Amino acid sequence: MLDSIDQFGASFDAAAAHVGVIERNILLAGYRIRVEFAGPALVPVIQPAFDHLAEHDGGQAADLSVCVWDATSTGVRPLPLPADVLHRGETGPRYHGEDGGIVVHAADATLSVLDARRKTALHYLPDANNALWYQKATPLKDIVHAWTSWHDLQLIHAAAVGNHDGGVLIAGVAGSGKSTTSLACLRGGLAYAGDDYVLVDIERAFVHSLYSSAKLEWDNFDRHPELFLPANSRADPKALAFLARDVRDRMARGFPLRALLLPTITGREETRAIPTTTARALLGLAPSTMLQMPGHNQQSLGAMARLVDGVPAFQLELGTDLSAIPDVVEAVLADVTGR
Repeated sequence: MLDSIDQFGASFDAAAAHVGVIERNILLAGYRIRVEFAGPALVPVIQPAFDHLAEHDGGQAADLSVCVWDATSTGVRPLPLPADVLHRGETGPRYHGEDGGIVVHAADATLSVLDARRKTALHYLPDANNALWYQKATPLKDIVHAWTSWHDLQLIHAAAVGNHDGGVLIAGVAGSGKSTTSLACLRGGLAYAGDDYVLVDIERAFVHSLYSSAKLEWDNFDRHPELFLPANSRADPKALAFLARDVRDRMARGFPLRALLLPTITGREETRAIPTTTARALLGLAPSTMLQMPGHNQQSLGAMARLVDGVPAFQLELGTDLSAIPDVVEAVLADVTGR
C-alpha cells in the first residue's frame, strides 16, 4: 500500500485537470515549500496559517512540493486505503504507516502522503467548506512532521516568544498556563514565533516559526478584543486567530533558543522563574509532543533529550498579575544570555 503514491498523485492530477492549479510558496526554516492547490477552495483553509512565511518569488526550485485537493470542489476522491489497515479512533478511522521514506497518515477524514526522496507530498480533505477549526490552525501538520524529520528539525508542541536576545519555549499540558503566558508576552511587546507548534533545530538550538495561528479559550479571547478578530465560529471549543493578519508586526520567523519555561498556575500574585532539572524539563516537553505526533517516537524523544541537555529550564510560577509575566520572561532571557 505504501508503494501506491503514484496512484494518489494521479488523483490530484485528475482534480487539477478539472479546476486548474493555484500555487503558493512559503519559506519554512530556510526551505522552500511550494503548495499546489487544485482550484481555489482550499486556499483560505491552508494559507492563512502560513501568511507570515509567504514567499512571492516562485521561480526557484522547491525543496518540497505539496499537492492539495478536496473532493467537493473537484469531484475527485483519492485512492481508498484498504479497510484492513484502518483502526477506529475517537474521530473515525485512522492509519499511519512508514516505509523507505514514504509516509501515509489518515485521520479526521483527511489523508496525507509524503515521499521524502521525491520531495513530494499530497494532502486531501473531503470538503473545503467543512474543514475543522483546528485543521485550519495547523494545516499540513502531519506532512511537516514527517518531512522535517529528514532535515534535522523537530516539530515540538510548545509556544515560543522572544526578543533581540533570543527566545524561550513555553511547554506544558492543557491548563498549565501555556497560552496565558504566551498571550501575556505578546501583549507585553515580545515577538511571537508560535502558539502551539514550532520547529526546533536541535543542534543549533534555534526556533523556527511554523504557524501564525493562535488557539485561545473564548473567555481569554474576549478579554483582548483589540488584539484579535475571530477566524471561526463560537460553536467551536476554542477561538482561532491569525497573528499574521491581526498583529503582523509581532510575528517572528525565528530566534536562537535560550531557555525552556514550564508554566504552572500558583494563585499567588507574584510571578517568578525557578531553575529546574533536565528530567523535569523533558517530562514537561516530551509527552505532549509525542502523543500528538505519529511515528518517529524514539527519534523525537532522543532529539528532545539533547535539547533539554543543552538549554536551561525553568519552572515559571505564574502569579495573578499577568502584566508582570513579560518582565520575568525577559529577565530569564537576560540572565541566560549573559552567562
